[in-house]
Amino acid sequence: MSAGGASIRLLRGTAIQSVSQLYLWMPLTLKSGEFHYLRLKSKVIRVTEKSMEICCCTSNFVNLQKMIYRH
Repeated sequence: MSAGGASIRLLRGTAIQSVSQLYLWMPLTLKSGEFHYLRLKSKVIRVTEKSMEICCCTSNFVNLQKMIYRH
C-alpha cells in the first residue's frame, strides 16, 4: 500500500482485468487497539503473473482526497 494505490496478490485465474474498478477494504489498527476499516474505490492499472499460482494486481485509489476529508 502506498499513498496513491496498492499492490494485491491474487490467486491465478481470478477474473480481473486492467481498467476494472473495485473497492478495497483496508483495515487500520489504531493505538487504542481499535480497528478502523477504509473502503477505497480503486482502478486496476495492471495484472501480472508472479508464479504458477499467484498473480499481482496494481491499483490506484480513486477520489482518495474526498475520503480523507470525511475522516
